[in-house]
Amino acid sequence: MSSMYDIQRRLDHQLATSNHQVSTLAKSMDGESPTMQDLFTFKNALRQESVANLADNQLQSLKHNLSKTIIDSIN
Repeated sequence: MSSMYDIQRRLDHQLATSNHQVSTLAKSMDGESPTMQDLFTFKNALRQESVANLADNQLQSLKHNLSKTIIDSIN
């Protein structure tokens, strides 16, 4: 089973990759009239970035709730 560190590392990598992809696509379309394929590719990159952000937020929420539960059980 994967450790929390491994999961966080994979999510961070996916988020960085998707951010870079969106940035690269936006720069490549700068000043040009995008084709439908360009728009489709950009939309998919934005969707991947959104999913990566959601997964990262869910993991942060899980870690917070887990820590809070452990602290509450001690008190």
